[in-house]
Amino acid sequence: MVIRPPLVSVLALMVALIGACDAAEEAEPEAPTLSPEDVVSELETDALLVFCEHASAALSEVNVASSDPEPMCVGQGLAARFGGDGEVSTCEAARDACLEEMSGTSEGFFVPMSCTNEANVTGSLGNCEFTIAEFDACSAAVLSSMEALKAALRCDISNDEAMALEGTADSGMPPECALVEEACPTLFIDLPDTH
Repeated sequence: MVIRPPLVSVLALMVALIGACDAAEEAEPEAPTLSPEDVVSELETDALLVFCEHASAALSEVNVASSDPEPMCVGQGLAARFGGDGEVSTCEAARDACLEEMSGTSEGFFVPMSCTNEANVTGSLGNCEFTIAEFDACSAAVLSSMEALKAALRCDISNDEAMALEGTADSGMPPECALVEEACPTLFIDLPDTH
């Protein structure tokens, strides 16, 4: 059987394409998988970059939550209520005016980290001695604290309740973050006190 020249060309092209695909796969190695027990400071550079993306995504969630103006506006409303006639309607009016003013303008408290510069990532995270599980517990606790504060802040609460909430909000990061904050203070440098 004689192989016609066009068929030879097609086979040669297929071999070249397969070779190109193999080369592309070799050029883009699979990203490392992180384990909850992994200690961040012990990660190799490629794994540290993966953790950076993981941390950035988690902190972006916190940023989205912190960009909600409602807790701040309810706080302004409560100040107007307790500094004025004490009526719930006074708080509601001040809150609504604040929300109207803040509509579409509120931003989060920090700019999530960039994970594109390898030197910056290794410099910022390379000495952070905590596990990924400890980081995840901290970021979940920050979100939970923010959600709890938002749920508790209402115009109909008493002055004592408002003062207690203010004290809670001013008390710093949740206890779950103590190790992470101590080991890597730059990670949360721009976050507000949320506990």
